Amino acid sequence: MVTNHHQSRLNAFIHDQKNHRIPISLWRHWPIADLHSELVAKELLHFQDTYNFDLIKFSPCSNMINAGFGLVRPWGGKDTGSYERTDGFMQSKTTRDLISMPYNMALLNESKFALQKIIQHYKNKQIPIIYTILSPLYHIYHLYGEKFSKQINEIEPVIKRISDILNAHIQEAVQLGVDGIYYSANYASHQYFTPVEYEYLWNKYEIPILDTARNLEFNCIHYHCEQPILEILPTVPDIKLVSFNSYSDIYETIALAEEYQKIFMGGVNNAIKISSSSNIAAEVSNLLDTLKNHQFILASDCVIPIATPVANINEFIQAVHRVGHSVRKS
Repeated sequence: MVTNHHQSRLNAFIHDQKNHRIPISLWRHWPIADLHSELVAKELLHFQDTYNFDLIKFSPCSNMINAGFGLVRPWGGKDTGSYERTDGFMQSKTTRDLISMPYNMALLNESKFALQKIIQHYKNKQIPIIYTILSPLYHIYHLYGEKFSKQINEIEPVIKRISDILNAHIQEAVQLGVDGIYYSANYASHQYFTPVEYEYLWNKYEIPILDTARNLEFNCIHYHCEQPILEILPTVPDIKLVSFNSYSDIYETIALAEEYQKIFMGGVNNAIKISSSSNIAAEVSNLLDTLKNHQFILASDCVIPIATPVANINEFIQAVHRVGHSVRKS
Protein backbone atom coordinates (compact mmCIF):
# COMPACT_ATOMS: atom_id res chain seq x y z
CA MET A 1 0.00 0.00 0.00
CA VAL A 2 1.29 3.45 -0.90
CA THR A 3 1.91 5.62 2.15
CA ASN A 4 2.24 9.39 2.49
CA HIS A 5 5.64 9.28 4.20
CA HIS A 6 7.74 9.57 1.04
CA GLN A 7 7.57 13.34 0.62
CA SER A 8 8.41 14.02 4.26
CA ARG A 9 11.22 11.44 4.21
CA LEU A 10 12.86 13.02 1.19
CA ASN A 11 12.38 16.56 2.44
CA ALA A 12 13.96 15.63 5.77
CA PHE A 13 16.76 13.87 3.95
CA ILE A 14 17.51 16.76 1.58
CA HIS A 15 17.62 19.19 4.49
CA ASP A 16 19.83 16.88 6.58
CA GLN A 17 17.33 16.14 9.30
CA LYS A 18 17.06 12.88 11.25
CA ASN A 19 15.45 10.09 9.26
CA HIS A 20 14.79 6.46 10.11
CA ARG A 21 16.20 5.05 6.88
CA ILE A 22 17.77 6.02 3.59
CA PRO A 23 15.36 6.90 0.75
CA ILE A 24 15.32 4.37 -2.09
CA SER A 25 14.07 4.34 -5.66
CA LEU A 26 14.59 2.25 -8.77
CA TRP A 27 13.50 3.08 -12.30
CA ARG A 28 13.58 1.64 -15.78
CA HIS A 29 12.59 2.36 -19.38
CA TRP A 30 9.32 1.18 -20.92
CA PRO A 31 10.16 0.60 -24.62
CA ILE A 32 7.23 0.61 -27.07
CA ALA A 33 4.81 1.41 -24.23
CA ASP A 34 6.48 4.83 -23.94
CA LEU A 35 5.15 5.71 -27.40
CA HIS A 36 1.63 5.83 -25.93
CA SER A 37 0.58 7.83 -22.88
CA GLU A 38 -2.01 5.33 -21.63
CA LEU A 39 0.34 2.34 -21.88
CA VAL A 40 3.43 3.88 -20.30
CA ALA A 41 1.45 5.48 -17.48
CA LYS A 42 -0.18 2.12 -16.73
CA GLU A 43 3.22 0.39 -16.64
CA LEU A 44 4.78 2.96 -14.33
CA LEU A 45 1.79 3.08 -11.97
CA HIS A 46 1.89 -0.70 -11.63
CA PHE A 47 5.65 -0.60 -11.01
CA GLN A 48 5.32 2.02 -8.28
CA ASP A 49 2.28 0.45 -6.64
CA THR A 50 4.12 -2.88 -6.56
CA TYR A 51 7.33 -1.62 -4.93
CA ASN A 52 6.31 1.61 -3.14
CA PHE A 53 9.50 3.59 -3.79
CA ASP A 54 10.17 6.89 -2.03
CA LEU A 55 10.64 8.69 -5.34
CA ILE A 56 9.10 8.16 -8.77
CA LYS A 57 11.18 8.90 -11.85
CA PHE A 58 9.36 8.90 -15.15
CA SER A 59 11.54 8.47 -18.23
CA PRO A 60 9.63 9.33 -21.42
CA CYS A 61 10.59 7.95 -24.81
CA SER A 62 14.16 9.01 -25.55
CA ASN A 63 13.17 9.85 -29.13
CA MET A 64 10.33 12.17 -28.11
CA ILE A 65 12.15 15.29 -29.38
CA ASN A 66 13.66 13.98 -32.60
CA ALA A 67 10.44 12.24 -33.58
CA GLY A 68 9.12 15.73 -34.20
CA PHE A 69 11.71 16.14 -36.96
CA GLY A 70 10.79 12.76 -38.47
CA LEU A 71 13.55 10.59 -36.98
CA VAL A 72 12.48 6.98 -36.37
CA ARG A 73 14.47 4.87 -33.90
CA PRO A 74 13.43 1.22 -33.44
CA TRP A 75 13.77 -0.72 -30.22
CA GLY A 76 16.03 -3.68 -30.95
CA GLY A 77 15.43 -5.54 -27.71
CA LYS A 78 18.17 -3.94 -25.60
CA ASP A 79 17.83 -4.88 -21.95
CA THR A 80 18.31 -1.25 -20.97
CA GLY A 81 15.11 -0.45 -22.84
CA SER A 82 16.89 2.14 -24.98
CA TYR A 83 16.13 2.66 -28.66
CA GLU A 84 18.62 1.99 -31.43
CA ARG A 85 20.72 4.67 -33.04
CA THR A 86 19.75 5.32 -36.66
CA ASP A 87 22.50 6.49 -39.00
CA GLY A 88 22.04 8.54 -42.13
CA PHE A 89 19.09 10.70 -41.10
CA MET A 90 20.81 13.91 -42.22
CA GLN A 91 21.69 12.48 -45.64
CA SER A 92 18.26 13.55 -46.86
CA LYS A 93 18.02 16.75 -44.81
CA THR A 94 19.99 19.90 -44.14
CA THR A 95 20.43 21.97 -41.02
CA ARG A 96 18.24 24.61 -42.67
CA ASP A 97 15.48 21.98 -43.00
CA LEU A 98 15.57 21.28 -39.25
CA ILE A 99 15.40 24.98 -38.46
CA SER A 100 12.46 25.76 -40.73
CA MET A 101 10.37 22.58 -41.01
CA PRO A 102 7.04 22.30 -39.12
CA TYR A 103 7.54 20.43 -35.86
CA ASN A 104 5.33 17.42 -35.08
CA MET A 105 4.31 17.52 -31.41
CA ALA A 106 2.60 14.11 -31.35
CA LEU A 107 5.12 12.05 -29.34
CA LEU A 108 6.06 14.99 -27.14
CA ASN A 109 2.39 15.37 -26.25
CA GLU A 110 2.08 11.64 -25.51
CA SER A 111 4.87 12.07 -22.95
CA LYS A 112 3.15 15.11 -21.45
CA PHE A 113 -0.19 13.28 -21.18
CA ALA A 114 1.52 10.31 -19.50
CA LEU A 115 3.18 12.61 -16.97
CA GLN A 116 -0.16 14.24 -16.30
CA LYS A 117 -1.79 10.86 -15.60
CA ILE A 118 1.02 9.87 -13.22
CA ILE A 119 0.88 13.16 -11.31
CA GLN A 120 -2.91 12.99 -11.02
CA HIS A 121 -2.78 9.40 -9.75
CA TYR A 122 -0.37 10.24 -6.92
CA LYS A 123 -1.41 13.83 -6.16
CA ASN A 124 -2.84 12.92 -2.73
CA LYS A 125 -0.14 10.42 -1.79
CA GLN A 126 2.80 12.79 -1.35
CA ILE A 127 5.24 10.82 -3.49
CA PRO A 128 7.71 13.11 -5.27
CA ILE A 129 7.69 12.66 -9.05
CA ILE A 130 10.68 13.66 -11.16
CA TYR A 131 10.75 13.77 -14.95
CA THR A 132 13.70 12.83 -17.14
CA ILE A 133 14.85 15.42 -19.66
CA LEU A 134 17.67 14.54 -22.05
CA SER A 135 19.92 17.45 -22.95
CA PRO A 136 19.79 19.11 -26.40
CA LEU A 137 23.14 17.52 -27.22
CA TYR A 138 21.66 14.04 -26.80
CA HIS A 139 19.17 14.78 -29.54
CA ILE A 140 21.81 16.50 -31.68
CA TYR A 141 23.98 13.38 -31.46
CA HIS A 142 21.15 11.20 -32.77
CA LEU A 143 20.50 13.60 -35.63
CA TYR A 144 24.09 14.28 -36.71
CA GLY A 145 26.10 11.32 -35.42
CA GLU A 146 29.42 10.85 -33.62
CA LYS A 147 31.15 13.91 -35.08
CA PHE A 148 28.50 16.42 -33.99
CA SER A 149 30.90 18.12 -31.57
CA LYS A 150 33.07 19.17 -34.53
CA GLN A 151 30.09 20.84 -36.26
CA ILE A 152 28.84 23.06 -33.45
CA ASN A 153 29.07 26.34 -35.37
CA GLU A 154 27.03 24.90 -38.23
CA ILE A 155 24.38 23.17 -36.14
CA GLU A 156 24.03 25.69 -33.31
CA PRO A 157 20.67 26.97 -34.66
CA VAL A 158 19.28 23.43 -34.31
CA ILE A 159 20.60 23.25 -30.74
CA LYS A 160 18.70 26.46 -30.04
CA ARG A 161 15.50 25.12 -31.56
CA ILE A 162 15.70 21.92 -29.50
CA SER A 163 16.50 23.93 -26.36
CA ASP A 164 13.42 26.10 -26.96
CA ILE A 165 11.22 23.01 -27.46
CA LEU A 166 12.52 21.44 -24.25
CA ASN A 167 12.07 24.68 -22.34
CA ALA A 168 8.41 24.95 -23.38
CA HIS A 169 7.88 21.27 -22.52
CA ILE A 170 9.35 21.72 -19.03
CA GLN A 171 7.14 24.75 -18.47
CA GLU A 172 4.16 22.45 -19.08
CA ALA A 173 5.59 19.83 -16.73
CA VAL A 174 5.99 22.44 -13.99
CA GLN A 175 2.41 23.58 -14.51
CA LEU A 176 1.23 19.98 -14.20
CA GLY A 177 2.89 19.78 -10.78
CA VAL A 178 6.07 17.76 -11.29
CA ASP A 179 8.41 17.84 -8.27
CA GLY A 180 11.74 17.83 -10.10
CA ILE A 181 13.61 17.49 -13.36
CA TYR A 182 16.17 14.70 -13.77
CA TYR A 183 18.37 16.47 -16.27
CA SER A 184 20.63 14.13 -18.20
CA ALA A 185 23.71 16.13 -19.19
CA ASN A 186 24.66 13.85 -22.07
CA TYR A 187 28.01 14.67 -23.61
CA ALA A 188 29.10 16.95 -20.77
CA SER A 189 32.34 15.09 -21.20
CA HIS A 190 36.01 15.76 -21.82
CA GLN A 191 35.73 13.10 -24.54
CA TYR A 192 33.73 15.55 -26.65
CA PHE A 193 34.51 19.08 -25.43
CA THR A 194 36.98 21.15 -23.51
CA PRO A 195 35.46 22.77 -20.42
CA VAL A 196 35.43 26.15 -22.18
CA GLU A 197 33.65 24.73 -25.24
CA TYR A 198 31.05 22.95 -23.16
CA GLU A 199 30.46 25.81 -20.75
CA TYR A 200 29.51 28.01 -23.71
CA LEU A 201 26.79 25.56 -24.76
CA TRP A 202 25.77 24.89 -21.16
CA ASN A 203 25.29 28.56 -20.31
CA LYS A 204 23.54 29.45 -23.55
CA TYR A 205 21.26 26.47 -24.16
CA GLU A 206 21.04 24.31 -21.04
CA ILE A 207 20.96 26.71 -18.09
CA PRO A 208 17.79 28.36 -19.53
CA ILE A 209 16.12 24.93 -19.51
CA LEU A 210 17.09 24.37 -15.88
CA ASP A 211 16.04 27.89 -14.90
CA THR A 212 12.50 26.99 -15.91
CA ALA A 213 12.47 24.34 -13.17
CA ARG A 214 14.66 26.23 -10.69
CA ASN A 215 12.04 26.37 -7.92
CA LEU A 216 11.36 22.62 -7.89
CA GLU A 217 12.51 20.71 -4.83
CA PHE A 218 13.97 17.54 -6.35
CA ASN A 219 15.99 18.58 -9.41
CA CYS A 220 18.98 16.39 -10.30
CA ILE A 221 21.93 16.66 -12.69
CA HIS A 222 22.73 13.27 -14.20
CA TYR A 223 26.08 12.77 -15.94
CA HIS A 224 25.33 10.20 -18.61
CA CYS A 225 28.90 10.07 -19.85
CA GLU A 226 32.45 9.22 -18.91
CA GLN A 227 35.07 11.84 -17.97
CA PRO A 228 32.40 14.33 -16.85
CA ILE A 229 32.99 18.07 -16.98
CA LEU A 230 32.35 18.91 -13.33
CA GLU A 231 32.94 22.63 -13.76
CA ILE A 232 29.25 23.12 -14.54
CA LEU A 233 28.07 22.03 -11.08
CA PRO A 234 28.80 25.33 -9.29
CA THR A 235 26.59 27.10 -11.87
CA VAL A 236 23.50 25.35 -10.48
CA PRO A 237 23.71 25.82 -6.69
CA ASP A 238 19.94 25.35 -6.32
CA ILE A 239 20.10 21.80 -7.68
CA LYS A 240 20.73 19.54 -4.71
CA LEU A 241 21.06 16.11 -6.35
CA VAL A 242 23.70 14.68 -8.67
CA SER A 243 23.91 11.28 -10.36
CA PHE A 244 26.51 9.50 -12.49
CA ASN A 245 25.97 6.81 -15.09
CA SER A 246 29.60 5.70 -14.92
CA TYR A 247 32.06 5.68 -12.02
CA SER A 248 34.67 3.31 -10.66
CA ASP A 249 34.30 3.87 -6.91
CA ILE A 250 31.07 4.84 -5.21
CA TYR A 251 32.85 6.13 -2.12
CA GLU A 252 34.99 8.53 -4.13
CA THR A 253 31.92 9.56 -6.13
CA ILE A 254 29.92 10.42 -3.03
CA ALA A 255 32.88 12.40 -1.69
CA LEU A 256 33.01 14.23 -5.03
CA ALA A 257 29.32 15.09 -4.79
CA GLU A 258 29.85 16.41 -1.28
CA GLU A 259 32.76 18.52 -2.48
CA TYR A 260 30.31 20.28 -4.81
CA GLN A 261 27.68 20.45 -2.04
CA LYS A 262 25.40 17.96 -3.78
CA ILE A 263 23.68 14.80 -2.61
CA PHE A 264 24.58 11.68 -4.59
CA MET A 265 21.68 9.66 -5.98
CA GLY A 266 22.55 6.21 -7.29
CA GLY A 267 24.50 3.12 -6.26
CA VAL A 268 22.38 0.46 -7.98
CA ASN A 269 23.80 -0.80 -11.27
CA ASN A 270 22.98 -3.53 -13.77
CA ALA A 271 24.27 -6.23 -11.40
CA ILE A 272 20.87 -6.23 -9.69
CA LYS A 273 19.60 -8.32 -12.61
CA ILE A 274 22.05 -11.21 -12.18
CA SER A 275 22.89 -11.08 -8.47
CA SER A 276 21.58 -13.72 -6.12
CA SER A 277 19.37 -12.73 -3.21
CA SER A 278 22.19 -13.38 -0.76
CA ASN A 279 24.59 -11.23 -2.76
CA ILE A 280 22.10 -8.37 -2.97
CA ALA A 281 21.53 -8.49 0.78
CA ALA A 282 25.26 -8.58 1.52
CA GLU A 283 26.05 -5.75 -0.89
CA VAL A 284 23.29 -3.52 0.47
CA SER A 285 24.35 -4.18 4.05
CA ASN A 286 28.01 -3.50 3.30
CA LEU A 287 27.22 -0.37 1.29
CA LEU A 288 24.95 1.18 3.89
CA ASP A 289 27.28 0.28 6.74
CA THR A 290 30.28 1.83 5.00
CA LEU A 291 28.38 4.97 4.00
CA LYS A 292 26.28 5.46 7.10
CA ASN A 293 27.86 8.84 7.82
CA HIS A 294 27.17 10.14 4.33
CA GLN A 295 24.06 11.59 2.78
CA PHE A 296 22.87 9.86 -0.40
CA ILE A 297 19.78 8.39 -2.01
CA LEU A 298 20.07 4.73 -3.00
CA ALA A 299 18.73 4.55 -6.55
CA SER A 300 19.40 3.42 -10.09
CA ASP A 301 22.64 4.78 -11.53
CA CYS A 302 20.87 5.04 -14.88
CA VAL A 303 18.14 2.41 -15.20
CA ILE A 304 17.74 -1.16 -14.03
CA PRO A 305 17.54 -3.75 -16.84
CA ILE A 306 13.98 -4.39 -17.98
CA ALA A 307 14.44 -8.14 -17.34
CA THR A 308 15.46 -7.66 -13.68
CA PRO A 309 13.67 -10.41 -11.70
CA VAL A 310 10.90 -9.31 -9.34
CA ALA A 311 12.58 -11.36 -6.59
CA ASN A 312 15.77 -9.32 -6.91
CA ILE A 313 13.94 -6.00 -6.64
CA ASN A 314 12.05 -7.25 -3.60
CA GLU A 315 15.28 -8.45 -1.98
CA PHE A 316 16.90 -5.08 -2.59
CA ILE A 317 14.01 -3.28 -0.89
CA GLN A 318 13.85 -5.72 2.02
CA ALA A 319 17.62 -5.52 2.54
CA VAL A 320 17.46 -1.73 2.86
CA HIS A 321 14.62 -2.00 5.35
CA ARG A 322 16.46 -4.67 7.36
CA VAL A 323 19.63 -2.62 7.66
CA GLY A 324 17.66 0.48 8.48
CA HIS A 325 20.65 2.82 8.88
CA SER A 326 20.03 6.46 9.47
CA VAL A 327 22.65 7.92 7.16
CA ARG A 328 23.45 11.31 8.57
CA LYS A 329 26.70 13.13 9.01
CA SER A 330 27.84 12.83 12.58
